[in-house]
Amino acid sequence: MSGWGLGGWFGGNSAAKKDAPKKAILQLRSTLEMLNKREKHLQNQMDEEDQKARKFINTNKTAAKNALRKKKQLETTLEQTSAQIMNLEGQIASIETANINKETLDALGNASKAMKTIHGGLTIDKVDATMEDLEE
Repeated sequence: MSGWGLGGWFGGNSAAKKDAPKKAILQLRSTLEMLNKREKHLQNQMDEEDQKARKFINTNKTAAKNALRKKKQLETTLEQTSAQIMNLEGQIASIETANINKETLDALGNASKAMKTIHGGLTIDKVDATMEDLEE
């Protein structure tokens, strides 16, 4: 079955559109969780390489240098991971803010419709007639 049904032309995908922000936020949070785990793992690896460098500083200079190089490489990767985390957190905040704005706008639209329904039967003539009746 192809995606060319009439539902897409006439608003039939509204449920999918409504769930899209939630789905995106869940995916971003899942990725964020994975990156946080990676960040902790990289930090542990850096600590291990630092310990190796300290251990070999007096006995094996080459091994100590290699450990420091590895630590520096891990540090660069950690910085990139931290930047990715910040980016994802910003995206989550942007999507949540946009979703809140949309929900607020929808609520205001519904309130406007309700007010129009409530006041739909009111006219200046009816108000004047009621006021005249009250004055009598």
